[in-house]
Amino acid sequence: MRKITKLSPSAINTWQTCPFQYYCHYLDNREQIKTPDSASFGTNVHDILDHYYDLVTPETTIAEVPDLVDRAYTELGNWALDKRKTAKRKSQQSFIRFEKKRINQKLGMPTLREKMLYATISPDLPKIYGKMDVYFETGGLIVDWKTGKWAELSDSLKIQGKIYKLLLEANGYHPKKIIFDFVVMGKRVILPEVSTTWVIGKIEDMMEQMKNMKFIKNREGNGLCNKWCGYRLDCDLDEMCPLVIP
Repeated sequence: MRKITKLSPSAINTWQTCPFQYYCHYLDNREQIKTPDSASFGTNVHDILDHYYDLVTPETTIAEVPDLVDRAYTELGNWALDKRKTAKRKSQQSFIRFEKKRINQKLGMPTLREKMLYATISPDLPKIYGKMDVYFETGGLIVDWKTGKWAELSDSLKIQGKIYKLLLEANGYHPKKIIFDFVVMGKRVILPEVSTTWVIGKIEDMMEQMKNMKFIKNREGNGLCNKWCGYRLDCDLDEMCPLVIP
């Protein structure tokens, strides 16, 4: 089996969702079947919100925000947005509220945007890496934009948020607050204190199962299987994963 030298929050959460999906994506490089348009919508919105910060300056006023947000959506819009007009409008409104609050609270311009960071949290584990959507050193605020409909705290968000915090601390920053902003839902989830030991335990368990070739198909209680997973055809056709690993 390929040696795992680094892990991202996405990789860890893919494992938590379904070890077989992790195997297909990260170890066997299998080609995915097309997922729904919502996946393209989410990617497009992330690109737009990042592009918005190319358009603003430290002198941008609250009154200018709506026009600049609209400009960002117009310049980077595509068919995925056109097909989901209501979701597009809600995400715009939510982001405008965020930006007005940012300017009012004098958080300043982002310190980091989509920057890849690396860190070691245990000498016995692979390095962790990842890039958060935006980080403001003034206020120590991490913001991760979400376009899904599940605006609630989950183990997935706890793992992702804590890893972002560890990455920033290891690279000399001072994060204080982590927000998952569900822009379509118009809701925000604030990460509570999460133990580093708990995250390390999740990764250790993952590595132990991987070592023992346990890539189980998690079909029970997983609503992502039929609609969202790009490997659902492999899952239906393959026997138990350990039998097909070279």
